[in-house]
Amino acid sequence: MKFAHIADCHVGGWRDECMRVLGEESFVWTIKKCIEESVDFVLCCGDLLNTAIPPVESLKIVFESLKLLKDKNIPFYFIAGSHDCSSSGKSFLEVIESAGLGVNVMRGSFVESGKLALNPVKDVKTGVSLVGISGRRAGLESELFELLERTSLETISGSKIFLFHTTIAELKPKGLEKVSGVPLSLFPKQFQYYAGGHVHTRHSSGFDSWNIVYPGPLFPNSFSELEDLKHGSFVIVDDWVPRIVVVPSRKVVSILVDVSGLLPLEVSEKISRSDVIVDGAIVLLRIHGRLKQGRASQVDMQIILSFFENRGAFHVLRNTSGLEGEEISEVRVPTGSAEDIEERIVVETVKNTIPHEGSIARNLLKSLILERGEGETVTTFEKRVENEVDNVLKEVVK
Repeated sequence: MKFAHIADCHVGGWRDECMRVLGEESFVWTIKKCIEESVDFVLCCGDLLNTAIPPVESLKIVFESLKLLKDKNIPFYFIAGSHDCSSSGKSFLEVIESAGLGVNVMRGSFVESGKLALNPVKDVKTGVSLVGISGRRAGLESELFELLERTSLETISGSKIFLFHTTIAELKPKGLEKVSGVPLSLFPKQFQYYAGGHVHTRHSSGFDSWNIVYPGPLFPNSFSELEDLKHGSFVIVDDWVPRIVVVPSRKVVSILVDVSGLLPLEVSEKISRSDVIVDGAIVLLRIHGRLKQGRASQVDMQIILSFFENRGAFHVLRNTSGLEGEEISEVRVPTGSAEDIEERIVVETVKNTIPHEGSIARNLLKSLILERGEGETVTTFEKRVENEVDNVLKEVVK
């Protein structure tokens, strides 16, 4: 038996158009690789796209790729993630299933005891039973794990796979130590494979006899992820043995520049003297340090960007959140990618006075950057944004 395990695709997630295209190409390549490897089926453990109601262009790319799988009789099994789920219950995932391009394996109901009883989906070709719990906004999927009726799942005969989209408390990666997680004690035991999503790191572990795998994102979804991961990945599992597959993309070149004690004009001059080879690469330029005098905004970024572009860089992403000038620190707004700015603000301002405060803040930000759909009236769009915000806030008071 051979299957593919992908997660955190976030197709269309980058606001930068150049990077968005690379993310889309990574998804298309991955599906074609799965076909080339003749896998029996493909698992997607959440965040297939970046929002519950994504742009038509992103949907088109996903549907065309899933149609390739269907034409080759390769089933696509999925669960929702924290990005592609919706508090209102509406999501493009329903369209994928109704079109016969995939099967949502989170199926079940609450029984009289108040427990969540899940019904397994059996793959016809291999006979493997699939069970899953979708991710939810603000990490609220932990409530579903607490209510899960595990005994019936543990007694399912034959081979079985458990899909999830959450952070495991015992396996928190570096940087997520303060994020709440679901303890393994709430997971059903005796599954041959635990297919994870949500944590954007690559992890494969026989932790305490649990075969737990996080494949990592198909394409890094932020400046910092590009720095850490360099490339996307997924997993192909052959007879229960996982193998990491690197998703090819542009070379990533990270450049860290300390400009402490320089004048704004001298910053561009210093960077322009760099002899680093950037031909065809994504350049991650991180500038930090306190200027001798002047404001950070006086640094001519256009000269810097033009320098790398003239040397053949494919694309330049900059992060100047660590660049300080004579601005009053209390009102200074850092520059850099929008995602990094938002994440920094959340981290610095969250006081954890309510449960999952950081996740709630992030979800509010996502609700407020929804884009108006093609053919959607202004009134309908405004109402949709209001509903999304209301639903996030309702989850807070549950």
